[in-house]
Amino acid sequence: MRAAALTLGWTTCAAVACATGTLIAAEGGSAGGTGTMPSATSEQPLTFEPRHSHLHASGKGDARVTWLLLTAEDPGTLAWRKKLPNADALLTWCTAHKAAFVLVELDAKGKAELLTQCSADGAQIVSMISVINGLPSVVVETQVNDGTHFKGRVTGGSGSCGDMVYCEKTMDYVFDARFPR
Repeated sequence: MRAAALTLGWTTCAAVACATGTLIAAEGGSAGGTGTMPSATSEQPLTFEPRHSHLHASGKGDARVTWLLLTAEDPGTLAWRKKLPNADALLTWCTAHKAAFVLVELDAKGKAELLTQCSADGAQIVSMISVINGLPSVVVETQVNDGTHFKGRVTGGSGSCGDMVYCEKTMDYVFDARFPR
């Protein structure tokens, strides 16, 4: 089952993003918090504690899409595609440098739609946001989003145990980033 999910995730990433283009902004922001993500080598999840946040946005109005990238290591000038983040470049960077990341795709209303994760040991997972258990598997709460500055919290997990609490919380991150100019 895990191999099938990894294969599906990798195929999805390869289909979505292929070429290099714009660069992650040198003025990337900060991130904090803690979470877990699947491991490629163990049944036990790995801890992820991001320190850097980066943004990329494309489109206007209802077609606007924003990608929020949280990393533990600074990705430097890792290339992104012109209209979509280059998931292939991110996954290659993750594997080569053992540098975990979380990439959240947000729709025009700031609602999380897609989550891509790569753990420091190379586990790669791409998943749509699920609401099967009554609470979205990933929620982005925005404190500031004025077109130049984006600040907030990313929480996620599985199952709803009432009053907007996850039965199993897998992420609780804060971020403070600027949109590239």
